[in-house]
Amino acid sequence: MSDMRVLAGASPSVVTGGNSQRIAAWGTPEGALNVGSQWDAMVGAGQVFIAQSGTLTAPTAGHDVVVNTTPDLLIDVPDGTSIKPLFVGVHYESVGTTLLSEVIMSASASLGVQTGGTAVTAVNLRTRGGGSTNCTITHTATATAQSGNVFEFFRDQIQLVEDMAATEVGWEDRNFRWSAATDTPAPLLIGDSSLMIWGATQTTTLFITAIWAEFQGNEY
Repeated sequence: MSDMRVLAGASPSVVTGGNSQRIAAWGTPEGALNVGSQWDAMVGAGQVFIAQSGTLTAPTAGHDVVVNTTPDLLIDVPDGTSIKPLFVGVHYESVGTTLLSEVIMSASASLGVQTGGTAVTAVNLRTRGGGSTNCTITHTATATAQSGNVFEFFRDQIQLVEDMAATEVGWEDRNFRWSAATDTPAPLLIGDSSLMIWGATQTTTLFITAIWAEFQGNEY
């Protein structure tokens, strides 16, 4: 007969000094072994963040077309930090006439080094006791084109002849979503790196939500 005990706690411990270290198993206050997802555990540890471009009834203005130096949302990951995207959502509030509505998400091993645009504040999904992100988030910035291991991990689009804001009665879903839970494998961005998101369509206003898990150091 064996006697297995786990450390009960409201959040897991976090190893920051590299791999091959001993770490206590995480248990519930009732003594059960916590078998939730890694990402739920990281929320408890204060390592998951959300950034939103546009809030409530105030969307942000987007770009008319996709240009590699003008993402609608830019997340720069500095050296010494790594992130894993968990969810990205783009919702169109209003659009112009005809043309293409196109959503692209791209990662690279380079910083966007933005100028202009508007800073976006990332919020910890743990409402108390969580830390702050090391990343820099900006919407509608002028950025440096991505370079070094550049890849798109999501692309979707819709094109209508009519003015879909005013006359396309049957077109209702203006939401584009990417989720690490369903669209695996998710990329791992090790700083210096950048995540760029475009939601380009003519004369658009939109909301963008990005959620990611953040790791200290360049090891994962």
